[in-house]
Amino acid sequence: MNRLVIDIGGTNTRVCLVDETPAVVFKERISYSDDIGGFRAILKESCRKFLSREETADVVGLSVAGGYLLKSKRIWIPNLFGTELVCPFDLLDLDENHLFVTNDRVSGAIGEMEFGKAKGVRDFLYISIGTGVGMGIVSNGMVIEGSNGLAGSAGWLRFDEERIEYLVGGVGITSKYEELTGEKLPAYEIFTLAEQGAPKAAEVVNRAGRYLGKLISCFMNSTDPERIVLSGSIGRRWRSLKNEALRSIESHKSPMLPIPQILLSNLGEDAQILGTTILMQRKQTA
Repeated sequence: MNRLVIDIGGTNTRVCLVDETPAVVFKERISYSDDIGGFRAILKESCRKFLSREETADVVGLSVAGGYLLKSKRIWIPNLFGTELVCPFDLLDLDENHLFVTNDRVSGAIGEMEFGKAKGVRDFLYISIGTGVGMGIVSNGMVIEGSNGLAGSAGWLRFDEERIEYLVGGVGITSKYEELTGEKLPAYEIFTLAEQGAPKAAEVVNRAGRYLGKLISCFMNSTDPERIVLSGSIGRRWRSLKNEALRSIESHKSPMLPIPQILLSNLGEDAQILGTTILMQRKQTA
């Protein structure tokens, strides 16, 4: 039987069906347009459509960027809803018996640990960098969630008085390039220009690499991981960020710590989908 899993990201939402393998067998994308009422209506219709099928299980999985507050049972997605805390059960019109909720730092880390580049590794960091920055922290095979479910909210860390999200995330890269050139380009184009040798683009990418190294060294020093798995639209550009990031890591890490393996996710956004499915299975059999 298929499971319906919804992953609400900082920019796009993915509505997926996952089979018993588990493997993603269907995926559609929904863009948020600053209309929470319209967004809610689209999500409810997706749930209704798929849950009406006999081959779909009646419990839905939901993974969210930002956070799922364990105590208040509210989701917080600042890139979409600002400071508003949203009830996920109202958002999808499902009760607690038919909706499983987690955040994408936890689900992504579980997906990588079960099926991806962290399989067999008990101490690792899962770092997703796209619109924002999130980090799944796994210690001794356990994902660290924290008392409120917000552990790994790395995007709120500040370096040189700026949030790391604005230093290495897609919005920050675009903003910095516009500041230097007066031209507003999406982050992927800036990376392409940097790879082609454009000096201003290279300056922006190298700056992002240095701050990514600071971020990594900060969590290396505090968690001592064996491996780091990078994901997200910016994380996937590790090749362009690598040299400056490694120099920065070397400068800021403890001299007793070796630099761990740093690998690109082979699952991409499916890590969150598959991880949510595994968590749902675990809850069902607990």
